[in-house]
Amino acid sequence: ARLDEHGLARAAGEYRIARAEVRTLSTARFHYDQAVASQRAGRLAEAIARYRKALEGDPGFALAAQDLAVALHQSGDCAAALEAYRDALKLEPGHALTRCNLGSLYLAIGDVEGARKELEALRRLKSELADELERRIRAHSKP
Repeated sequence: ARLDEHGLARAAGEYRIARAEVRTLSTARFHYDQAVASQRAGRLAEAIARYRKALEGDPGFALAAQDLAVALHQSGDCAAALEAYRDALKLEPGHALTRCNLGSLYLAIGDVEGARKELEALRRLKSELADELERRIRAHSKP
């Protein structure tokens, strides 16, 4: 603005173009972003620890809760994944992908009834993922 006042419009324009936006990043978001990078790199233990740190910083961070459940599921810790999926659904009950993943976990641990309950929830949500979970249930139930 001062450059404009002194008739230096071109220089003022250059400053406007070069102005950088500075955003503050919450600690929870920082840990979440690091967790995502770790998970993509296949470092699941590190990702799980970072997701947990993100949730310590912001217990209502639904995306971190959902991704923690997936990372635990991928790591093979079914008991912890089951609890994490349930926690994530407390934060966002209508999240269809979390419900579908939970249904798949139920199938993996042999709880077909649990998977069917998630299928019903997906149908109530009118989610296209209901068809996918139904296919998995049928495939699991075949002798």
